[in-house]
Amino acid sequence: MAEVQQVPGGVEADSILGRIFDEGRLVRHEHQVDAARSMLSGFIEEATRAGTALDGSAKRAVAERIAAIDSIISAQVNEVLHHSKFQQLEASWRSLDRLMTENELSTSLKVRVFNVRRRELERDFARAPDFDQSHFFKSVYEDEYGTLGGSPYSFLIGDMEFGRTPPDIQLLRNIGAVASMSHAPFFAGADPGLLDLDSFTELDRPIDIARIFESSEMGAWNSLRDSADARYLVLTAPRVLARQPWGADSAPIDDMDFNEDVSGGDHEQYLWAPSSWSLGSLVMKSFAEHGWPSAIRGTETGGKVANLPLHSFPSLSGSRITKCPTETTITDRREKELSDQGLIGLCHARNTDFAVVFSGATLNRPRKYMEDEATANAKLSASLPYVLACSRFAHYLKAMMRDKVGGFTSREEIERYLNDWIMQYVTSDDQASHAAKARFPLREARVEVKDVAGKPGSYTAVAHLRPHFQLEELTASLRLVADLPQQGR
Repeated sequence: MAEVQQVPGGVEADSILGRIFDEGRLVRHEHQVDAARSMLSGFIEEATRAGTALDGSAKRAVAERIAAIDSIISAQVNEVLHHSKFQQLEASWRSLDRLMTENELSTSLKVRVFNVRRRELERDFARAPDFDQSHFFKSVYEDEYGTLGGSPYSFLIGDMEFGRTPPDIQLLRNIGAVASMSHAPFFAGADPGLLDLDSFTELDRPIDIARIFESSEMGAWNSLRDSADARYLVLTAPRVLARQPWGADSAPIDDMDFNEDVSGGDHEQYLWAPSSWSLGSLVMKSFAEHGWPSAIRGTETGGKVANLPLHSFPSLSGSRITKCPTETTITDRREKELSDQGLIGLCHARNTDFAVVFSGATLNRPRKYMEDEATANAKLSASLPYVLACSRFAHYLKAMMRDKVGGFTSREEIERYLNDWIMQYVTSDDQASHAAKARFPLREARVEVKDVAGKPGSYTAVAHLRPHFQLEELTASLRLVADLPQQGR
């Protein structure tokens, strides 16, 4: 008897189906037979359906079928991508990825991820008798700054946004207290509701920001700003575009024909992330380049956030429009208004892919005194570049003196040692370059050591630091002189 050749799955090789399986190499293992049968059956049914013409091209029919499947899958993927919870998750991971890829880490530049939900953080503070009894305080302060051999945090980034609701204000108070004791400023995003806005795209409207914060309902918020701990709280606005929309013209996908739906004028279909991540990246770059985290402001002096994602789309008139990667363009006047209210605005440079941080504001509202010098000092102490620099000195001073316990015999010897050390970071040259001032962030410095009454051998140290001034504002005026023609006689 003649033998009948079998392909995997028991399909006869001399049958039409067997030849397709064999010559087309559709089936390599027995478990693939059922799936192959289903696909071929679907194709044959489509080809033999009444009114269906293949035009002599099976490839075209297959391509049309694949396109139809891609369309169905695309609709489902769009629903997932634009769900608010998924957007929040994706924005968090993409922001962390950008932070890591933009900065080169080293033994002196480290990043740690503290995985905690906002609700868990609120519950942690609520259950603790005081903020210094919370798990957050233990993780940030005690385990690092308060432990021999620990690595104090230079700053903290919170992947969250804060408004003026009572829970938001209370959480900021608690975080600010921990950040102040740890000398580690906390960065987060500002919620548009803080400015009575539904979205930061409305920031270009003619609104009086100062008057918003003068209302009676802002009493708790202004009380927070008046606290000393507010110098360690930093809120940024608006958000930044976390990635380009998926699509053939922007970010193509090889495995399928997918174009993300960002049409219809829905601003929230784009993926946005708090700009506090961008500010944190600037601090890291300053530290990597200069050894100090103070050069974080200005286009040419460390405040440039480059390589922002851009997306252009056709307008109704047919021209191409580019989506602003910072939600909206902030004018000089609006940026100053935000800064006066303790917010750092990220200003996009029109027709470019970068934005710039000009303000160094913290949430603290500097007190005003009768003397101009005292008012200037209060404003200086509430500026982020100076808070960052002074915080690093606080870290070093505590770590150094912890190592020197039992090694000195007198108060004078301690004071001499600390002053010799801190003078390494001082330059009195006001004409020094920006790079030199970044490496030597202090213009004047002095450490004063005092005895603690009733505790022989115990001392307290007070550091008097004067950083270099940075340009805050420049007002230009124009004086016009015109010669008037003499009247004829």
